[in-house]
Amino acid sequence: MKRILLLALGMLLPALPALPAQARRFSFAPTIGYIWPTPIFEHTVVFPTDPGFTPTTERQRLRVHPALVLGGRFAFALTPRWKFYAEGTSSGTTQMDYSDRLAAGPDVGAYTTAGRPASFHTLELGAERVFHFATRLPTIGVKLGAGSYRFAIANDPLLCGGVPNSLPACPWANHYNITSAVAGLVVRQSIGSHVALELEGKGSTGNANTSSFFVDLFPQFDQFEAPKTYRVNTTVLSLGVSVF
Repeated sequence: MKRILLLALGMLLPALPALPAQARRFSFAPTIGYIWPTPIFEHTVVFPTDPGFTPTTERQRLRVHPALVLGGRFAFALTPRWKFYAEGTSSGTTQMDYSDRLAAGPDVGAYTTAGRPASFHTLELGAERVFHFATRLPTIGVKLGAGSYRFAIANDPLLCGGVPNSLPACPWANHYNITSAVAGLVVRQSIGSHVALELEGKGSTGNANTSSFFVDLFPQFDQFEAPKTYRVNTTVLSLGVSVF
């Protein structure tokens, strides 16, 4: 039986397409970039009023400011045209701001704003299709993947009290973990036998859990309730040096 298995294996091995040496390589690229997120939460309500009176509008918005991010990207070349990659980034401290504006026409009746330190942490897994052109020209990679985008907001319990059955003074959550679909384009230029420069642009989209802003109103006012989820998009532009 052992000899039969060895013989079968010996017959199969020559039939398997041999991968080029470069397709077996791992690569690593430290990266530096910038991330621009859309608001984590935004909700506008126009309250009904009697004819002839100016309607009252309330607008809530929570956003985290753009930030510089540092990270690293590992890749494994399955073939010369296909790669699997894993990438992570982390930002320094940036700023979050929350605003709640209640106004009747141009007149502001109430305005609440708050700011806290915030940060980003991302993790992605995906595949890349590489397009090769002339020898000295850059390669183009098209990437598709999935990622976890974590927005962390500093907590200050002394400033975040609240009234029962209403929104607290700080209605946002301390963390938002957003599972996102990711698509990107990377331009890679070789500058040595084992070194390349990488310029990457990518975008992500996913839903944040915004149930902390939700207040269950009477059924006739359901149209004024805040959404329990909100679509968050990000744009990232980064530069890396790949070593393989």
